[in-house]
Amino acid sequence: MSNILLNIVKYISNSYRFMRNITIVTKIATKIDGTWLRDAIDALGVSVSEVTRQMGLNHNKRLYQHFNNDSHLGGSHLLALKQAFPKINLNYVVAGEMPMLLTSTDEMSITIVKPSTLQVNFQDQ
Repeated sequence: MSNILLNIVKYISNSYRFMRNITIVTKIATKIDGTWLRDAIDALGVSVSEVTRQMGLNHNKRLYQHFNNDSHLGGSHLLALKQAFPKINLNYVVAGEMPMLLTSTDEMSITIVKPSTLQVNFQDQ
């Protein structure tokens, strides 16, 4: 199992109790592109420094490493991002699945079908 998929599965299992409205359902993540997070931050209209501060990070080096694909955010960072900016769609951040930002009518769902299979689905209500 790839490190990316392991990080996503670890993130889901660690954060499920905090994010019960998430259910995963249609695409296996194989490679994270750091520009997806940068695009989502730009779409929110906030600075990287603001995201860093809201996530409780001491410096923005970790985010720039993610943007440049030098390394990627782990489960605790993704959870902090989601808690600080609930409109950011984590499915977009880790798999490039649209929409980039969630609206109040979007429901993001995450489900683990098999331990090695991750699927993502969006439903408009």
